[in-house]
Amino acid sequence: MNPSRLAVLSCSLVLLSGCAAFRTADTDLDHASRHIATGNITLTANDPDAPKAAITPQGDFLVADRRVAITLHQRGEVMAYRAQYIDIAQQGIAIGHQGVDAGRRATVPIIFAALLGASEKNHRCQHG
Repeated sequence: MNPSRLAVLSCSLVLLSGCAAFRTADTDLDHASRHIATGNITLTANDPDAPKAAITPQGDFLVADRRVAITLHQRGEVMAYRAQYIDIAQQGIAIGHQGVDAGRRATVPIIFAALLGASEKNHRCQHG
């Protein structure tokens, strides 16, 4: 095989693997977002002997996998807590997506600069 074709093929594989990593990160973040919105929220305690507790999407309060009877007011408080938890988690996921996008934007010019033989000094002058 021609050495220049081999170099182009190798570089193409590097680019594709980088794209796949960014897609995987986006997919993982999307999966986490869906899970947080539709799954139970696990509550933790400082006591290692405390039973597991969770809040369901319907506002049920579970302790040791059993539904605990709560008043309408308590259910409202549980749902408000769940909404705040989801909002904070979704903000974190949005920041994660921004990080993936920043990595994607930063990586592509560096790879092309390396492929085209541009020096790191020239690259820094052009991009920041």
